[in-house]
Amino acid sequence: MRLPTIRTRFPDLVDRAANDQMSYRVFLAELLLAECDDRARRRSERRIKAAQFPREKSLRAFDFDATPTSTRPSSTTSRPANVARYGRVDLLCIDELGYMKLDRRAAELLFQVLTEREEKNSVAIASNDSFTGWGKTVTDPRLCTAIVDRLTFCGNVIETGIES
Repeated sequence: MRLPTIRTRFPDLVDRAANDQMSYRVFLAELLLAECDDRARRRSERRIKAAQFPREKSLRAFDFDATPTSTRPSSTTSRPANVARYGRVDLLCIDELGYMKLDRRAAELLFQVLTEREEKNSVAIASNDSFTGWGKTVTDPRLCTAIVDRLTFCGNVIETGIES
């Protein structure tokens, strides 16, 4: 079936799945997403090679230290693979948002995932808190507002009015 990434990464992903107690569906999704990510990477490499550029010019290769007045764009300071991965699934379900407090980095990653999915794929979130209570979970008020904005823009909010 020409799935080279699955063939090479299978043993590692099996061990990780066992350690993380992944369900069969999550494990299969991880395998297939790894294959898709690797195919996209290889496709990009082929296109760059086919373009026959005289030398590589990318933001990854740019020496920001050589130009002290330049600022490093946020997209080159390590967009985690999981952001792209969670951005592609058809439906992302987040249960019990608000159960645990998110540190700034976790809240930023959540915002990035929601931005990646915006107007493309669906998100379903279950929470016992109303949006006004999310400030206890996402303690940065601007970031909390941005997350709520991403969720409610062109979205449907269903409030059951019950505690559980």
